[in-house]
Amino acid sequence: MVSYFKFTILLFISSSLSISGQHDEERKAQPENLQHHVYHNKLGIGLGHTHVSRGRNMDGIKWLALPSFALIYDYHFNQRWSLGIHVDIIVENFEVETNLRSDNENEIIKRNRPIAPALMATYKFTNHSSLVFGGGFEYAPEETLSIFRVGYEWSTHLNEKWELAIPFTYDFRIDAYDSWTLSLIIARMW
Repeated sequence: MVSYFKFTILLFISSSLSISGQHDEERKAQPENLQHHVYHNKLGIGLGHTHVSRGRNMDGIKWLALPSFALIYDYHFNQRWSLGIHVDIIVENFEVETNLRSDNENEIIKRNRPIAPALMATYKFTNHSSLVFGGGFEYAPEETLSIFRVGYEWSTHLNEKWELAIPFTYDFRIDAYDSWTLSLIIARMW
């Protein structure tokens, strides 16, 4: 009876190990979940529109929707955090009325195809949703403005190394004007 009991325990242990080993082999054979794999580098390009609520034309104050490009590079530290350079390039010339001057004096400033690079931190709080925040400058021939940028980004993997993202960002230009941008970005990860 004792030998039968030992044999049963030995059989149970060996079958458990065998099943566990098969599970590990199956897990290794299956493709990894694309949303959880961490690639450290991401480079992307996108198209969008930058909206300025206090644009100016001959008729006065007007809401402007300006075409823009986006270039991004992010370095991912882990699944949640990344740091990168995000550059917005507005491809039109425009005039805008300042609304944030500390002396309450609004003036018209011209912006000739401004380029706005910003150092951005990204916190990914779900598989598809991220918060972005950072700061930088907006360069134009007339004047360089400081900006603070915050936003939300929805993204999904197209395949193992390509990602589609739709960021919505809001730029605060210090002592000048604000704008918001909605873009569509395609990015390559490695």
